[in-house]
Amino acid sequence: MNIAFPQIFAPMYGHRWQGASLQGIGRIKQIRFCSAEQIRFRTIVKRARMRPTGKVWSWKNCRTMHWESPYERDAFQLLNFRWDVIAYREQSCEIIYTDDAGEESTHYPDIEVLTISSHELWEVKTEYHSNRTPVSRRTEILKRALFPYGLIYDVAIAEKLSNRHRLNTMQKILHFGNRPVSTVERYNVACEMVQNGVSTWGDACSGRFGSNGREILSRLVLEGFLKIDTDSPFGRTTEFVLGDRSW
Repeated sequence: MNIAFPQIFAPMYGHRWQGASLQGIGRIKQIRFCSAEQIRFRTIVKRARMRPTGKVWSWKNCRTMHWESPYERDAFQLLNFRWDVIAYREQSCEIIYTDDAGEESTHYPDIEVLTISSHELWEVKTEYHSNRTPVSRRTEILKRALFPYGLIYDVAIAEKLSNRHRLNTMQKILHFGNRPVSTVERYNVACEMVQNGVSTWGDACSGRFGSNGREILSRLVLEGFLKIDTDSPFGRTTEFVLGDRSW
């Protein structure tokens, strides 16, 4: 499927169960999702909070996202960068489930993620906290209990999200990738890739793809037509190769 990407996705497709209330199955008593107007269940950014909070712009969601830890901010950057992510929301889901003691517990996953092939709920934790018994046991329960709903529940490890080298590379691509690519520009890059199999950041900077070469290659990475190695240092020799999305 080769369709425009991605700003039309979030407004058109939203989230699978936006505003829905799902009845219980097994240990799940109820699942509720925020409506488009409500956005999130909990207030994240407020003056009285002692922990750092903030806001960051999401080009995929066409709005400002609220984060309650720098790790969540890093997660938003990854989701903005990943081409297969259609849209995402913060604190948009309420899960009421039965814990091991038979008591009802309420959980608000940090991020709801809609990809081209899955609907996921993320909890962002440091590796230390993710391995502590209350959190690890909740993760086990919800992974199994949410499976019948077609929901993937997982913990995103904060230290992996905050890899400074990878973040710097993603920031560079996101900075230059705001500009949409025209059909002619996409065709020119496609011809180059067919002929040579690879292009570099140096090619983009030297005008090989016109005056907007950096913007073009960056946007095609964000759209999945091209990909780069985010684990290698970013510079003029950074290679752009064919991505996972069909041209």
